[in-house]
Amino acid sequence: MQFFKDHTGHLFAFEDDVQVSGEAGALEFKAAHGARLDVPATLTPADPPAVAAPSAAQAAWQQHQGQAAQALRAAEHLALRCFMAGQAFPPAWQSYALALRAIVAAPSGVAAALPVSPALPAGV
Repeated sequence: MQFFKDHTGHLFAFEDDVQVSGEAGALEFKAAHGARLDVPATLTPADPPAVAAPSAAQAAWQQHQGQAAQALRAAEHLALRCFMAGQAFPPAWQSYALALRAIVAAPSGVAAALPVSPALPAGV
């Protein structure tokens, strides 16, 4: 349960075990065991903001970003393996990782095919 303090806009949040009685502007709050809680009596109920479900396009974009993030982790793992093997991280893989990073960082977009991963470098 959430309540606003009338003139300040402060938000008070209570657990479900708090009992509320009275009317807006003259509310009484009690703990589950019956003890009165010392809170302003002038609190007014606050309806939590409605959270809109993502559109189909937004959901597809979020799924696309998740796939890009997974591919990026694999590319970063390869970069580490190259480093540990004393090899340079190939430029094609650097470009691939940058493209994936751009997808992951973008707030929105059109879900399309992910960039194609380059061939694995030899010896890694």
